[in-house]
Parts: sequence; structure tokens; C-alpha cells
Amino acid sequence: MTRVRVLMIVVGAVCLFQLSPPRTTSAQAWLPPRGEGYVTLTYQHTWADGHLLGTGERASGANAHDRVFSNTLTTDIDFGLTDRIAAHLALPFIAARYAGGAPHLVGVTGGLTTIDNGYYHGAFQDFRFGGRLQLLARPLAVTPFVDVIVPSQRYESRGHSVIGQDLHALVLGTNMGGLLDGVVTGLYYQGQVSYAVPERVAGYRPSRSRVDLEVGYFLKPRLSLRIHESFQTTHDGINFLQPGQTRVESLNHDRIHRYDFLDLGGGLAFAIADSWQIFTSGGGIVWGQNVHPHTAFLVGVNWHFATPLALIGSVSSQRQPPSIPRF
Repeated sequence: MTRVRVLMIVVGAVCLFQLSPPRTTSAQAWLPPRGEGYVTLTYQHTWADGHLLGTGERASGANAHDRVFSNTLTTDIDFGLTDRIAAHLALPFIAARYAGGAPHLVGVTGGLTTIDNGYYHGAFQDFRFGGRLQLLARPLAVTPFVDVIVPSQRYESRGHSVIGQDLHALVLGTNMGGLLDGVVTGLYYQGQVSYAVPERVAGYRPSRSRVDLEVGYFLKPRLSLRIHESFQTTHDGINFLQPGQTRVESLNHDRIHRYDFLDLGGGLAFAIADSWQIFTSGGGIVWGQNVHPHTAFLVGVNWHFATPLALIGSVSSQRQPPSIPRF
């Protein structure tokens, strides 16, 4: 395996943490080669204690001890349609449990709910699928993307231990990445800027902007160390415990909160062989508004596969990278 190929394998291994499921391979600046693809299985454990207000201060009373535990298992398939276009599909299974003293007793439809009864509740969450177009590959990779988020089923979206917001959304953005060998040999970077537009609910459309950045360094040809950050700001919605809420706003408050946060973390990635990579990472929130202050740990494995299309008019050793999902 060439050093460049190892770099491209590992450069996709970005893990940014929050209470949402893992980001998919749309977060990668490099594409899988034409006719080749990657299947990635990722497990993430997240835990949180308390709740932050719209001012960023910790809530008092029972909300100061809102303990939530979440386990997410995500399968992601990424495939190179051409040398410049890739498509992907991801679906997470999430099981969450609330262990605090202020459970939600009424669900999003106004009926009774037992979602916060102290037991784990699990289900498949949202399909996320889309495509990426690589405009530039070297020296700077520039790859715009379009993703669509579609709930796999109707699920409860009001409660501490819900698995998601049960909303359709469109996500637009651009990935960028490159090598920094001119600064330090073995150093690389990549980043993403994205804008998500969910469906309107309760009179609000809580669209959100996000910036993800990563810097990595190769400790050995197959082993890399990386640090990463994720910043999100929401452009519409309400604050946690905002006074004067209507009944519709109260029932949908978990779907229309202004979730703002800054996460930091770090991790390792290791290329076992040409077709297999493993990765792990940990991190958590350093600033936030209207969110649970959370910490997370992730492990995953990535498998490369090739179809007969990969053998038509191409030389595999000259191709670009496998991908591992981002959070």
C-alpha cells in the first residue's frame, strides 16, 4: 500500500460528536474510485448530564440532572459512480435511555408517552442519502454535496430519550481537504461547511449552519492521530424553557429548539490492510445553548470493495480515497 493511499484511507476517518447519529460519507473531501465502494459500520456511545439554557448556563432543578444515554449503530455504503461522482446511503439504529427526574409524559401528538420511563427505547432513525461531485482533487480537494434526510418511520420526537426529530431535511455543503507536507511531513487537513433546511413545523423552520474541521498527523505509515471540531448554529426556533410557548410549540419543542454547540475531540485511525481500516475517537461539548452537555466515544470499521466496473479503463493504484463517516 502506498503512503498516499494510506493517507486517503485515514483522512476520511473523522468523528465529531453530538447527540445526533453519525454524519455520513458526504462529509469526505475525497471520493471512492469509480466502480469501487466502502461499507462502514460505526458504533457510538453518548452520555449527557443536565441541560443548557439558551444563555449557555446550566438549567437548575430537575433539568440540571437530565441524564441521557444513547447507543448508535450506523451502516453506511459509499460508491464511486465515476471518478468525480459518488453516491451514498446511511441508516442508523439508535437506542436511548433517560435516567433523570423530569420525564416527558406527553408525546408530540398530545397523547401519553413512556419514552422517558428509564428503559432503553430503540428503532431505526433516518435514511440519509445523496451525492458528491469532486471539482478539484489536487493540491486542494473541493467536493460539493447534496444530501436528503428522510425518516425511516414515524417515531416519537418529544422526550429526552427520543432517537431524533422525525423531520425531512435537505443538506447542502462543500468539503475541502489537502496535504500539509510543506509544513510538516505527514500532516493533513479537511473541513466541511454545510447548511441544513428541515421541513417547517409549529411555524418554525430551524435551519442550521455547521462547520467541521480536522487536522491529522501520521505517527506511522498506517497509523494517524487527529483532532477535530464541530460548530453548529441554528437560525430559527425557540430556546429551552422559553416562556409564553403555545401548546403546539411546547409539544414540538424538541424539534424547534435552537441547538447551538461547539464540540472538540480527537482520535486514532489504523489501516489493517488495503481493504480494512479501524478507527476510534472521543470528544464532547465545550460550549452550547439549548443542548444536553454531552460526551461520546466511537469505534468503527471500514471495508473496501470493488466491482467489475473498477477494472474498466482505470489503474487502481492511481485512484483516490476510501471514506469513513464523520459525525
